[in-house]
Amino acid sequence: IQQQLMQQDMAEFASTLVDLVVNHKLTAVKQITIQNEVDTSWVTPQLYEQYYRLLDLELRNAGIRDQIKFVGGDLVINNQATWFNYMAAHMGDVLDGWSVHIYWNYWDTAYMQTRLNGILAVYNAIPADERKPLSVTEYGVRGIKTLNGKTIMDVDPYRKGALTATIAGYYQDPSGNIAPVNETNIAAFEQAWFNMISVNDGFVGMSKWDFFRAQYDFTYQDHSLIGYLFNPAPDQDRWPLRPSYYMEWLMANTTGQHWQVLGQSGTSGAKLITPFRSPTGDLTLFALSTNQAAGSVTVGDLPQGTEFHVLLWNADGSGKVTDGGHVNAGITGTVTIAVPAGGMAALTTMERRDRFCGLLSKQCDLWPLPGIGHGIGDHSH
Repeated sequence: IQQQLMQQDMAEFASTLVDLVVNHKLTAVKQITIQNEVDTSWVTPQLYEQYYRLLDLELRNAGIRDQIKFVGGDLVINNQATWFNYMAAHMGDVLDGWSVHIYWNYWDTAYMQTRLNGILAVYNAIPADERKPLSVTEYGVRGIKTLNGKTIMDVDPYRKGALTATIAGYYQDPSGNIAPVNETNIAAFEQAWFNMISVNDGFVGMSKWDFFRAQYDFTYQDHSLIGYLFNPAPDQDRWPLRPSYYMEWLMANTTGQHWQVLGQSGTSGAKLITPFRSPTGDLTLFALSTNQAAGSVTVGDLPQGTEFHVLLWNADGSGKVTDGGHVNAGITGTVTIAVPAGGMAALTTMERRDRFCGLLSKQCDLWPLPGIGHGIGDHSH
């Protein structure tokens, strides 16, 4: 019976993929995973392998297997070494990549780095010819769930306003005020930090959970970049853009697919940089101070005379993107940039990317312009 159910599940999954790729001609459907956080489920590694092989056969018979990559894992920390080693030893011919999920509490950014280091330790112990590209297919920041010894309750709009214990959690500022953590600048800042160190460590990409507020199971938790108001006031946007949205938007629109993360040498305390180069030679450099202090960062070994446009996230505390002017590497190939407190600087040689962008027009504080559907259709998240 179990084998029949597995075959039925994968046949239905394949039918859905065929409908999306063939009938609806959706070119964005490029990768799939099976079973969320499998190392916390009842599924064994052997069954997991069978699921992928069944789907592989279905998609080959449908003629679309070469259009869709298989990513395995979606692993949390539970027994992750066993799963990585099994995928390496037994699923190398069917998987194209491996993936992990990472969450941390906003006051414990050390865990963010520890989690990445733990994954890399397992990964690097696997023979190089058996490894697959690593990606992060869920990540986010969590907050406090109790205050003064009492559980913090969320109003669950999907259950007629019933109170439910918070899952995503809250941020508590120095004055003691609390706010949903994923609506804050601190969550966005830490996610920018995470984006930078993960690609510096060799991860090939990240997928933020969630991009917009959605409900697809019986729990109520909100880690989204775009919120949703069930009963907005007349002057409120039903889909409010959060600080994390603007941060991710900036990073996505000053890089792109197939960009290379460049190496770097030298350190300077809490200052962190991540340099990218496009296949056509464009350069983008991100910089922030992990201690959230304002400061300056000097970067050398850049092409002489290169002109960079400077874009700043959260320079004014609004959680949005503003224009920082230009800087030129000159004959020394060196630039010095000011990094805002609790924010991030992006230097890029890219020209204006889409009609909502202000790279050439000093209107970056309007990225994306409100009232135009947030520009989602034109962005490459």
